[in-house]
Amino acid sequence: MRQKNLNGMTIVRILIDYGNTGFLYCMTIATKDVDSLLDCMKGYSHDVRYLDVKKKAGKNDKGNRMLPDGSIIIGATAFGDKVSANTAFNKSENRMNLIRKAVIV
Repeated sequence: MRQKNLNGMTIVRILIDYGNTGFLYCMTIATKDVDSLLDCMKGYSHDVRYLDVKKKAGKNDKGNRMLPDGSIIIGATAFGDKVSANTAFNKSENRMNLIRKAVIV
């Protein structure tokens, strides 16, 4: 799978309840306009949470799915369902910190 040219794009990470199923995904997306991306993602879910901006794509960020606003999903990982993420004590400390850090948009 060939990665598209990401020059001039901002690498953003978001948490999203994709499809409003109650299951969170952590997505890494290359975009030219963060606000436009967040508005676009609200079409896929009512629960979109902004995490942070990365300096560059990671070595495993090789996806190439194009979104309607021109952004590119370069990585996505299943994060877990919202109920267990908010109540379970066996979740890793890093995941819990990531959920606390996420800003709902």
